[in-house]
Amino acid sequence: MAMITILSSDRNTGDLELSDKGFSHVDKGGPVTWKLGRDCGVSAITAITKKSTPPSQDIFSQEPRRDGSSTNWKATVSKTAATGAEYIYSIYWEDLDGGTPPPYDPKLKVNP
Repeated sequence: MAMITILSSDRNTGDLELSDKGFSHVDKGGPVTWKLGRDCGVSAITAITKKSTPPSQDIFSQEPRRDGSSTNWKATVSKTAATGAEYIYSIYWEDLDGGTPPPYDPKLKVNP
């Protein structure tokens, strides 16, 4: 299971400090969860979307989505995702004042 926590944020640049340093390895068929860390400066994740450039590969059987009414987001990696496939994505988020900084662009890579 990949658990990615937002540790801190910079609302001027949109940069996020993530527990995975912006690069996680994920297992086929496994869950991925994004959550807000304590005092990270983010009030909400508003979207997690695949980037088209550089080329990003579809790896999910269930796309990233909000986990009910929580601030967490979750997705499920497809059991048939290609080994080594990279999902380059953007995290859109709101700061504590309701502002919308630029998105942050981390990466996931599928384990063998």
